[in-house]
Amino acid sequence: MDARPDLFDTADLQLETSKQGTARFVREYHLVSRRLSIGASYHTLRHASEFAALLARNAPHMAEPAELFQLAERSFDAFAERKAPEVIHLKTVYLLLKNEGYPIREAWWPQLPNHLKEPAREAINSPAPESTSKEVRGVNETVLQNLYFWLERETDLELG
Repeated sequence: MDARPDLFDTADLQLETSKQGTARFVREYHLVSRRLSIGASYHTLRHASEFAALLARNAPHMAEPAELFQLAERSFDAFAERKAPEVIHLKTVYLLLKNEGYPIREAWWPQLPNHLKEPAREAINSPAPESTSKEVRGVNETVLQNLYFWLERETDLELG
């Protein structure tokens, strides 16, 4: 198996600090899990990359690294299994915000337009389907966009 690092890999790393103590370098890299199938679909790659970017900007400041790692692993596994990427993305961001203590149910949910509440509830509370219709995908994308707008306005998380 190719051991060159990929964005969605899980790996065990051994880091080494430079002599000046200001930089770290990878001394050893042991691949644990490879998720190449994420890149097979642009739609999946876009959603997985947006979530990865949210993590990269904010994970160092989050309270529960073990919980965050488990959430990321489950999410990237689901992306790799070719589940509906917009549903995975929506569920993952929702759970991330909830786990971090943001008032997602109390503040985001009430402002969500009524016509989006049932589709959002279905997407968040049900297992991610293999695929969705174009109409359902569009609704889920709208809910996800609404969630990101709320995240940007009401949280201290960085979007980029």
